[in-house]
Amino acid sequence: MKSLTLVVLQSTLAAALVLSARPNAVDLIAILLVVIGFFWGAWAVAAVGVRKVRVMPEANERTQLVTTGPFRFVRHPMYTGLSIACVGFSLMPFHPWKGIALAVLIVVLVLKSNLEEEQLSAQFAEYEAYQKRTKRFIPFVI
Repeated sequence: MKSLTLVVLQSTLAAALVLSARPNAVDLIAILLVVIGFFWGAWAVAAVGVRKVRVMPEANERTQLVTTGPFRFVRHPMYTGLSIACVGFSLMPFHPWKGIALAVLIVVLVLKSNLEEEQLSAQFAEYEAYQKRTKRFIPFVI
């Protein structure tokens, strides 16, 4: 139930930011962030394999540990891509409620990544070493 709640929150918050965006010609930085986020996330999906991507954070017997592509730089590149894109969407135009929605979305993604990391650590002996050498969301930072 916790996983489903996090997925529903993630989807709802991201959809609110995307659907409220009203880009115009002066929003070049915001549009660039959306494009960067989209391509970063698409690269992560390609590294995992489109048919293997799951929205729910649970690992299963078919789960594989991917450490190539953008996973060389961060452990959760799909969340990073979504976050970057949603920062861009929140700026078209910015309203305080969008900043709050973005902050809540990031908290949700941190909670989802915590669930995933617990399961991946239990499933893959090499995950701890991967955690030590690879940042969670932002290369060289966190």
